[in-house]
Amino acid sequence: MPQVMAGDGQATSAEPARHPWETARAEFFVRLACEHLPRDRPSAVLDVGSGDGYFARTLLAALPPGSTVTCLDTGYSDEVLARLSHESRPGVSFTRARPERVFDALILLDVIEHVIDDHGFLRTLAQQSVRPGGAVVISVPAYPMLYTQHDVDLGHHRRYTRTTLAELQAGAQLEVVESGGLFSSLLVARGAQKVLELIRGIRSQPAPAGLAEHVATEVGTWRAGALVTRAIHSVLAVDAVLGERLARARVAVPGLSVWSVCRRS
Repeated sequence: MPQVMAGDGQATSAEPARHPWETARAEFFVRLACEHLPRDRPSAVLDVGSGDGYFARTLLAALPPGSTVTCLDTGYSDEVLARLSHESRPGVSFTRARPERVFDALILLDVIEHVIDDHGFLRTLAQQSVRPGGAVVISVPAYPMLYTQHDVDLGHHRRYTRTTLAELQAGAQLEVVESGGLFSSLLVARGAQKVLELIRGIRSQPAPAGLAEHVATEVGTWRAGALVTRAIHSVLAVDAVLGERLARARVAVPGLSVWSVCRRS
């Protein structure tokens, strides 16, 4: 399986201060995943690019008793893998090798953009790690025109349009159940960042080979106070709910990310 770094965050020994983007995103996708998984029996979920397992722990708490979440991340070092496995709660496990089994659901949150061969990567996971009829939850950064140094620093090879994501999913024999945009409120800030780069003569482009070396970002180094954190989280949480409702009303809402829920054919 192609290499995947440990998400867009960092695994740390102590529970880090969580960026409100990360917490609001987790709430949104936990709710979304639970809507597409059975509520009357345990589920087995594979979370790819899972970092320190924050989303996996959040998801497991919302699933029926007996459920499991396997965190797959090829960016785990031996030291990090041993520590995470030692500290993990029952039901959450960590590995850097794709398990030789199928799962009820596959979670790919801001992962595919890190992989050069995104088509082969998704096709392999969808066909070998998800049971027929199983759910696949995906999010990717949206709008190629908004590709900035932030994407370069995170090792993103691309940003997606709804069309390119749909083509990617079709190539993996995934049937889209629903999709939409996420975090419309962040588009202005990212657009301003792109304009400033252009004014300064910066033309950000992805590295042609391999993943970029991970650098610290505001997600992994959040230091704002509790009041500011709660306020931003509340805005993003409302943003996510409104975007979800509009998507289900067949209203195409732009967002800094695009998400989809698919079924394996």
